[in-house]
Amino acid sequence: MKIDLKGLLFVIALFAVSITAQAPQEKFATVFGAKVRYVEAGDAAKPTVILIHGLGGSTDAGWPLTIPALSAEYHVIGIDLIGFGKSDKPMINYRIDFYVDMLDKFMSEARIEKASLIGNSMGGWIAVNFAAKYPARAEKLVLVASGGYAPPPGFDFGTLALNMNPSTREGIKAGMKALLYNSAPFMSDAAADNLLAARIAAGDGYAIQMLIKNAEFANEYFDERVKTIKNPTLIAWGKQDGISPLVLAERLNKDIAGSELAVFDQAGHFPQVEKAAEFNKRVLEFLAK
Repeated sequence: MKIDLKGLLFVIALFAVSITAQAPQEKFATVFGAKVRYVEAGDAAKPTVILIHGLGGSTDAGWPLTIPALSAEYHVIGIDLIGFGKSDKPMINYRIDFYVDMLDKFMSEARIEKASLIGNSMGGWIAVNFAAKYPARAEKLVLVASGGYAPPPGFDFGTLALNMNPSTREGIKAGMKALLYNSAPFMSDAAADNLLAARIAAGDGYAIQMLIKNAEFANEYFDERVKTIKNPTLIAWGKQDGISPLVLAERLNKDIAGSELAVFDQAGHFPQVEKAAEFNKRVLEFLAK
C-alpha cells in the first residue's frame, strides 16, 4: 500500500485499511480567488456532512476511514482548508475566523444550504465558531479532540510552534508521542526522516506559524461563544490524548447544553483513526437521531 505522508498529521494514513464503499471524488472549488481541493462521496440528495481537518493536516490525513463509513448514509465532503493539503497556500494572515468565512463561502459555491460539521482539533474550533456565526447553516456538530479554549496565562506559544511544525528528528518523535496512543512505529530515525521529508513537502509551515501567532493575539477563542451553541453536539475524545487532555472534553460537555460525550480508550488525538470502527459507529448513531 502506497502511503502519502504530507505533513506531520499525514502519519495517521498509515492506519488505513481497505474499506468497500463508494470511492470519494476529488474536486476543486474557487473560494476568495483561491483553489480549494475537496473530496466528495455519497448521494448528494442525502443530508450533507462536512469534515474539517486540524492544524497541519488535510482531508487525506484526517479522515481516511471516516469518509467511506459515513458516505453510505450521507453526502460527505472533506475539505482541505486554504493553506493546507492540496488547496492553495497564499501568504495571508491566517486566522480561525478566516476559515469560518471560508467555509461559509465554500458552502455557497458548492450549493450546500446547511450541513452537519465534524471537526478534528483546530477543525472543531472552526466548527464551533461557524455554528455561532452562521447558525442557520450548521446542523449537528461532532467535535473531535477540539481546540478552542484560551490557554492559561503564561502559555508558551513558542514551544507550541516548535511542536506543531517540527524541523528535527527529535521534534518529529516528540510530536508522534503527543499525537498517538501507539507511537512506537515512528520512533526510529528512518521513520522520523520520512516524516520530516513529508513536513517539508507539505508546504504548510507558513499557515501553521501564522495561526499560532494569531492565536496568541486574536480574540477568537470560544470560551464564551461555545456556551451559546444550541446545535445537537457529540464530543469525541481519545482517552490518552497528549495534545488536548480529557479535562477539556469534560469542560465542553458542560459548556454545550445537552451535548453527548464519547471517550475512546487506547486512542490519542485521532480517535477517528486509532479507534475507527468504534468512532464511526458512534458518529452514525448520533447523526441518525
